[in-house]
Amino acid sequence: MTNAFNIGRIRSHNTIFNVFFYLILIFHPYTAFAAAEECPLSQPVAHDITADPFYTDKNYSIPDETIIARNKTLLENLSRSVNSIVRFANLYERSGAAGNADCALNLLVRQAEGRAMLGHMSSIQASYQRKWHTIAVAISYLSVKVRGTPAQRSTIESWLSELADRVEEIDPKSSQWNNHHYWAGLVATAVGAATSNQARITLGRQAFDDGLSSIQPDGTLPQEMVRRRMALGYHAFALAPLVMMAEIAAREGEDWYGRRDGAIHRLVARLAAGMANPAWFDERSGATNIVPEGPILAWRAFYDRRFPGRFAFPPSGPCRYTFLGGDLDVLAKSWLPAADRLRLSGCLAPTPP
Repeated sequence: MTNAFNIGRIRSHNTIFNVFFYLILIFHPYTAFAAAEECPLSQPVAHDITADPFYTDKNYSIPDETIIARNKTLLENLSRSVNSIVRFANLYERSGAAGNADCALNLLVRQAEGRAMLGHMSSIQASYQRKWHTIAVAISYLSVKVRGTPAQRSTIESWLSELADRVEEIDPKSSQWNNHHYWAGLVATAVGAATSNQARITLGRQAFDDGLSSIQPDGTLPQEMVRRRMALGYHAFALAPLVMMAEIAAREGEDWYGRRDGAIHRLVARLAAGMANPAWFDERSGATNIVPEGPILAWRAFYDRRFPGRFAFPPSGPCRYTFLGGDLDVLAKSWLPAADRLRLSGCLAPTPP
């Protein structure tokens, strides 16, 4: 990979390359800002999604690289279309140029009118892709909604609502709650905020509280600890939707960080300690853990600005992750302007002002 969304190496203390994070992230390469771009209005519309499950063991810790490569090809059109929406929404957040917002809105309308992602899902993995991409377009729409015409808003919001309904239909049962439940909660929260639907935000709040209830006194999530060598990485992956739900709630005037006596900070503390000393996770998961870095930690653009210096993390790479809305340094600067006087997050290569 050579684009700006390349996660580089996911290292462990024995420098094993982590195919899991390659799979999750590389499907959705985030393209860096260009000085000037034309609006790519001819983007494809992916009505159906085809992707196959890729783990080969009962702990979901050993991926099949052949399936990964095949999925990457199958998801190419969806990835390209959603990436364009995210990119122009980010450009609008950074520059305030109306043309960027108008482009993102036109791209969203094209996808909505084509009923993107509302067709056949080939497998549960395809449904996961719909869930993550729905978050990307919903957060992007939050950025540009103010520029939308009534007709554009109606078209886009009806589509987002239907996507959120489809995601809710496959949300795991309580006995199986893990990071997927939190990502479904982020769909509900983002789409709820984007469509001014309080009932949907309430669903997101419940999923957020479910996540907090799962956090143990030592800061771990039991359903992620069973992932053996992926346990540490899945704690980072589970934190991503929880932090973004809290940030969207803050835009709506609610403090979710303080819920359940601030349990989310216990999870952040355990992740930070685990990244500094993976042996703690190794002993409890029964495998040598892979230490996450790069875009899976992009939520730190928000967390580090809101809680500067609370926990020590090593530099983690660019704060860019399509599933969380693209360039999170740009979003955090826009959503938390008072934090500009604070230090930058631990991400490398921060976005220029």
